[in-house]
Amino acid sequence: MRSEVERTALRDAASAHAFLEAGLDPDRAIYARFGVVAVPTTFVVGADGIVVSAHPGRSASSRRDADTAVRTALGLEVIETPPPETEEQERARRLRAAAQDLVRRRRHAEAATVLADACALRPDDAGIATDLGDALLACGRGADAQAAYERALALEPDTRAASVGRACALAYGEDRDAAKVAIREALRRPPQDARLHYHQGLVLEKSGDWPAAAKAYREAFERVWSRGE
Repeated sequence: MRSEVERTALRDAASAHAFLEAGLDPDRAIYARFGVVAVPTTFVVGADGIVVSAHPGRSASSRRDADTAVRTALGLEVIETPPPETEEQERARRLRAAAQDLVRRRRHAEAATVLADACALRPDDAGIATDLGDALLACGRGADAQAAYERALALEPDTRAASVGRACALAYGEDRDAAKVAIREALRRPPQDARLHYHQGLVLEKSGDWPAAAKAYREAFERVWSRGE
């Protein structure tokens, strides 16, 4: 004879699909992964209707907690998951997404403003700092772009996108030799970037080396036209 706990679990499980959003598996992700139903009272019921585990009076406050409870009940490895986003992280993520949409519409100045706000919220995020550098570079604000890229590189020194961006940003400064060296170093590492060739041409043009500048510009435009960069 089944216990009252089991009967309650089965009764709840039988109707779980009718109001699953009130349970612990609103998108059926747990059922898809484990083949069990986790009902609101955190009873775990197998596909055959047998109670696998019951935890009266305990409720899962998040999908992560529900996943952990099911894995524990089934004797599976509990996967460590990152903590939920803070309010600042969520706002920064949304701002970054909005800025990326602005960039796609070539509204770089507006994107830079939005990304500056995102950086203020997430000063530890190299990706946001790199995006800010890209937006500033597209506006021709070399010094500001360089600062953003260097901020990203301070956080993640091996970030290729920030290294390329910094090399390009140096082309807008007065130290042409530093720009030439940085661009040349960046061009040695694949994949190459049309922006590198363009800014190499810019530096060479400022130096008065027109034939070399024309060659660099041509390489940049060929990459854009034929390779979609």
